[in-house]
Amino acid sequence: MPLPRPSREGFRQLRWIGIAFLVLTLVGLLGQMRLWPHTLKGRTAPDFTLPKLAQGTWTLSDETAQVIVLDFWATWCAPCMVALPRLEQIQHWAEDQNKSVAVYCINVSDQRDRIEDLWKQKELTMPVLTDSVGTVAEAYQVNTFPTTFVIADGHVEQAHVGTRSLQVPTLQRQIESLLN
Repeated sequence: MPLPRPSREGFRQLRWIGIAFLVLTLVGLLGQMRLWPHTLKGRTAPDFTLPKLAQGTWTLSDETAQVIVLDFWATWCAPCMVALPRLEQIQHWAEDQNKSVAVYCINVSDQRDRIEDLWKQKELTMPVLTDSVGTVAEAYQVNTFPTTFVIADGHVEQAHVGTRSLQVPTLQRQIESLLN
């Protein structure tokens, strides 16, 4: 028995669904490709104070390292799980080479126990700051996780949205150029 043919109206609906899917896919891809620089690149990094996961607080303007790497992330974000080990490599490289670099991971909105569990599971040692309501993420215009900023002399020198450009050799070269 042959299957019934969809009506003309059914074809129209399918066509619009296909077009909508294509448009959303293209918008998502273009957003990940970041065809234009982040709006904060070259500008003064917004100052802030956030609680540390361990204890106490941390203020950007009090940091004495020459280069500061800030990574905005969340536990539910699959690309963040790719980025975090890369940032851990950067932290170890900077420590091993005695470079004046500080790496801070800024978690946006997750519960403390979820963050701690993830850090133990992945054996990460980077300091975590908690942006529980997202005010710092908003100041840094973060709308995609992960978003990583490289800051020197109080200015945003680089912004990496997603993981495509967030490669260890790339970050090392960027950091080296700011330390010289």
